[in-house]
Amino acid sequence: QFDASFDHYNNYFIGIFDATNGLLVGFYTIDVSHLQRVGQLTAGIGEADYSRKKVLWATIDALIDHFYAARAIEKFSARILARNYAMLFNFKDNPRFVLEANLEQECLAADGTRLDLLIFSSFKTPLPGKRSASLLAK
Repeated sequence: QFDASFDHYNNYFIGIFDATNGLLVGFYTIDVSHLQRVGQLTAGIGEADYSRKKVLWATIDALIDHFYAARAIEKFSARILARNYAMLFNFKDNPRFVLEANLEQECLAADGTRLDLLIFSSFKTPLPGKRSASLLAK
């Protein structure tokens, strides 16, 4: 039912499978604005044995290249909680993404504290002079 809620035009659910055993180890969801030609990317690895093994690094290039070439998307953004170190591991040093913004105290945690949100972006046409994770060096 969850997969059926994606129309594969405005929003996509893409599974990440281990080719050796067929196990679903993670996923991507993509919400597309066709007017703006941008995609909002969400990713997750659900199998603990695959955490910190660069599964997203191994799969994300083919995914975004497909959307750039076949779906007329020109930019992807991923919003990540600054304290989500496991997910930051996949974006902060990835040469396809730059840290575009740090939204301070953007989210409210379950315990009532405010959390920063980082926005990493990938561009079909890379921006000259931009370096991955430049704001993280602060």
